[in-house]
Amino acid sequence: MKTYQRKLMFPALLWLGLYLLLSTVMGNIAQTDQQLYLFSAWPQLVLALLCLFYLYRTGLSVQIGLTIPAIEKTTTMLYYLPLLLVSCFSLLYGLRTNLSSLTIMAFLGMYSGVVFLEEVIFRGLMFDALSRKWNHIIVIFFISFTFAVGHIISIVVVEMSVFENFLQIVNAFVVGILFMIVMVSSRNLKACIFAHILYNFLASISNVGNTPIEIIVFNTVITLLYAFYLWVNAAHFKEYVTTKPS
Repeated sequence: MKTYQRKLMFPALLWLGLYLLLSTVMGNIAQTDQQLYLFSAWPQLVLALLCLFYLYRTGLSVQIGLTIPAIEKTTTMLYYLPLLLVSCFSLLYGLRTNLSSLTIMAFLGMYSGVVFLEEVIFRGLMFDALSRKWNHIIVIFFISFTFAVGHIISIVVVEMSVFENFLQIVNAFVVGILFMIVMVSSRNLKACIFAHILYNFLASISNVGNTPIEIIVFNTVITLLYAFYLWVNAAHFKEYVTTKPS
C-alpha cells in the first residue's frame, strides 16, 4: 500500500474505532432509546469536533472535499433534490407527538456528530485512499457495503431484531450508494453530511419506525434514476467510473 493510502487509511480506521467504541459504550449505559440519544449527543459532538480539528490541522479536510467548492455545478446536480426526497420520505408516516424539545435537540445533536464522523470516515478518507488503488466501481460498492454493515451495531445499541437490522442494512447500502454517486460526481462531502443528518433526524421524529420495505424500494428507485441522470449529464461521474486507478 502506498504511503498516501496509509496516511488516509490509518486516520479512517482510528476514527472508526473511536466512533464504534463510543457508540457501544453509550448503548450499554442507556436503558431506553431516548436515554441513548440524550447520553450520546454531547460525546458524539465532541468526538466530531475533535475529528474536524484534526482534519484541519493535517490538511486532510481539503483532500477529502470538506473545505473545497464542489467540482460539479449545482444545476447539473439537480440542486441535490434527490437527497432531499429520500430524506423527507419518512415524513409521510407522520410526526411523533410524544417527543420533548430536549429529546428532539438530542436527536439533532447526536446525529450531527455521528453523521459527520461516518461521512468523513467512509466517503471522505476511505474513498480518497481506495480510489487511488482499487477499481473505481468496486470502490463505490465496497464503501457502501462497509458503511451498511456498520449498522449491525444496532442489534446491540438499540436491541433491534435480526430481520429489522437486515432491512436497515439493505437500506443503508442503497442510500450509501446514493451518497457515493453524489461524492463521485461533485466531490461535495458537505452535501452528503447535511443530507445524511436530515435523513436520520427526520426518520427519528417521524412515525416510520424500523425500516419499511417501501422505503427501501423508493430509495432504490431514486438512486437508480439519479445515477442514470448523472451518468448522462455529470462529466465527473462518468470520468471517475471509467478511469483506471493510478
